[in-house]
Amino acid sequence: MLGLVLAAATRRTVSEYASAKLWHALGSEADASWIIDAQGQEITFAYVSAVLRDWARLGLMLANNGSRSGRSVVPRDWLMASSANAIETESALLKYGYQVWLSADRKRFFLQGRYGQAVLADPDTKLVLVQTALSSDDFMTLELATLWSAARSQLR
Repeated sequence: MLGLVLAAATRRTVSEYASAKLWHALGSEADASWIIDAQGQEITFAYVSAVLRDWARLGLMLANNGSRSGRSVVPRDWLMASSANAIETESALLKYGYQVWLSADRKRFFLQGRYGQAVLADPDTKLVLVQTALSSDDFMTLELATLWSAARSQLR
């Protein structure tokens, strides 16, 4: 639904809008794409395909409070509001705010894709972890949580 609203409001496809406002601003090396449904609409709740380094660029932008190379890509105030307004979830470890997952303390961002895809970003340490996988839809598997925790502990 949100994708349809965005397309109508911008008078562009979501991929055109994202390309202009996000991917180019991130310095992406390749175009991202969405799967198209039977009505010709991009399936915007999932199924975004991009190269690994571009997912890392997205994570770095989140880790840098919405900026890339000192230039705002996503307003810092929006990211802060996303954190401040995050809602409780079934997990004691995660909250959800403005289309992104957040750590329980609202300091770290997590993007979840289908079948084990993930982007994790920590603004405190500037650490970004991108996982590509073909596994269950479980988001923060024990293996990923352990790797993330171990990497973060080396940077504190």
